[in-house]
Amino acid sequence: MAQSRALMVGILQVDAEPWKSIYEQGQLPTWIKSCPPNVEIVNVYGDTPNKIVRALDRTHEKFRWSSALQGPNLALDRYLTQFLRKKTMPEWIKKNGERTTDLHVKVASMHLTLPIVELVLFKYFLHSSKADFLYMSNSSSYIRLSELVGLIHTFPVSKLYGGTKVTFGGIQFMSGANRILSRDLVEKLVSDFSLWDFSYIEDVSMGKLISGEDINFASIPSLQFQTKEQIDCTDIGELKKNVHFRLKSGSLDSRNDTELMHYLHKRLFKS
Repeated sequence: MAQSRALMVGILQVDAEPWKSIYEQGQLPTWIKSCPPNVEIVNVYGDTPNKIVRALDRTHEKFRWSSALQGPNLALDRYLTQFLRKKTMPEWIKKNGERTTDLHVKVASMHLTLPIVELVLFKYFLHSSKADFLYMSNSSSYIRLSELVGLIHTFPVSKLYGGTKVTFGGIQFMSGANRILSRDLVEKLVSDFSLWDFSYIEDVSMGKLISGEDINFASIPSLQFQTKEQIDCTDIGELKKNVHFRLKSGSLDSRNDTELMHYLHKRLFKS
């Protein structure tokens, strides 16, 4: 008889608009509402920074992906890395929602500090759950949880790093919107947090830290949609081959992710 395997799902989001509304009005009434009873969903977020801090964080992140000001930016990142690596015990508050567990981490919610917010999720997973796998995503994602639960039974239970594989600067990593870790790799990320490289965007840094291990890579089928027309043009059979959907549309001030999430949900459950 195949060994039963358990899953926890962590949703990393910014407690600010438009992400808060996407989570509350898009994710909660659709795929989270349909969550299997044996899967705990953890919504984890930091403090909402003011507009100036958010603007500086976005500017810093933009320079990471460009060749402009690389020297000063790398020097700043080296300094910030030494400081942020020490933030291993952030304060956090747990709240039990109707369908989720909410973890409010008392650090400013930014690209730069996301690994510290994740660290709280990792520790919660290890100390509060016996689950074999931690799946991680964000507020713009729609997840078919029953299919994901079925998929993990095909995965090795150790050194498993799966999702949507991407390569950046020679580093193989899983997209932050769609990735899964076995319990032993979560333990490694916690124990080796002092080695985390904050000069890279968070999901790249995770791949960099894990890369020294003898990893079992796995794929989690995913599609990305920006319009209803793209959803309509995709055969229902093709839709149902996928576990994860990235719904990313509009500008930062006018996101349409929530509407797309409900539209996809109806299409999947209508057929």
